[in-house]
Amino acid sequence: MQTKNFKNLPYLFYDRAREFSSIVAFYYNPQEGNSKNRDKIQLNSLTWQEVKNKVDSLAAGLISKGLQKGERVGILANTRYEWAVVDIGTLSAGGILATYYHTCTPEELIYLINDSGAKYLFVEDKKQLDKIRQIKDQLGLKLLIVIDNSIGSPEDKKQEENDTE
Repeated sequence: MQTKNFKNLPYLFYDRAREFSSIVAFYYNPQEGNSKNRDKIQLNSLTWQEVKNKVDSLAAGLISKGLQKGERVGILANTRYEWAVVDIGTLSAGGILATYYHTCTPEELIYLINDSGAKYLFVEDKKQLDKIRQIKDQLGLKLLIVIDNSIGSPEDKKQEENDTE
């Protein structure tokens, strides 16, 4: 078996995405967090090519929003496939990923986010967004991004837009 050497994790990812483009990379539960009908879970899948497309879009989005090489990007989320997309996309864009446990309190997050120097922050859902809303004036964030696009009411979406401006 021939081994390959890769400069960094994004190089390895893009090699695998090219080699296994039509093979499933992730299975995920589209009803994540929904406790109703847990016995009827139907998993969705993403191929390596689909994941690569998401990574490329995320990296391009971060760059278009001003991410500079070496800047910190934070993620406040439980385990989910988007976590890997944020990780590889951040690295591909030249950023450095800082991770925070989804169980952290707002007070802990003030210290962790400021200490890591994160200027861009991905949060998993409304629960995590609400934590950040409580402390956003104490953070030096340039951009706040919500992973879960079903955060709720139009008021939540409007508030999210105001939080990210």
